[in-house]
Amino acid sequence: MRRHITALGNFSWEPLINPFDDSPFFTSDFPVAFEPGEQPTSVNRVVPLAPDLALRIRQDLSFNWRDADESFSRLRFSRHSLSRSEVRRINTMIVRVAEDLVFFARDMPWILRFVEKNRNYRSDNVREEIPARGGSLVFFRHRIVPFDRAANSASHSPHSET
Repeated sequence: MRRHITALGNFSWEPLINPFDDSPFFTSDFPVAFEPGEQPTSVNRVVPLAPDLALRIRQDLSFNWRDADESFSRLRFSRHSLSRSEVRRINTMIVRVAEDLVFFARDMPWILRFVEKNRNYRSDNVREEIPARGGSLVFFRHRIVPFDRAANSASHSPHSET
């Protein structure tokens, strides 16, 4: 656990400011969204903290676990004010990684349609392959993938027939 804290504390953190009162950030029962990082095998994490604030943590693949710096000397901040489309993209990710519950600060007419449209997904580890000299590099990465919640809940219901 300490190694993970040290790694996260030495990555780049980007506070994400949402200036749109009519489009607050959601959160869920799985409140960490994943997005592809700058490198093929890296994954950024996006964590909503408030209706107008989220945090993006950019994974640094050059981080050396053996030389872990517990003073977080490599920690970098860069604040980013989001566009409306960026807020929508983050909310889409948050809804899609939710397990069962999505939370929002204020009820607005568009929210239920938005959640319904984006609910049939989940976070999963996906196998990826990159061609390399004489073969392939195979790795697994968090991805948001399609998932039929209605079919899954019916097959696992205590009242369903098997």
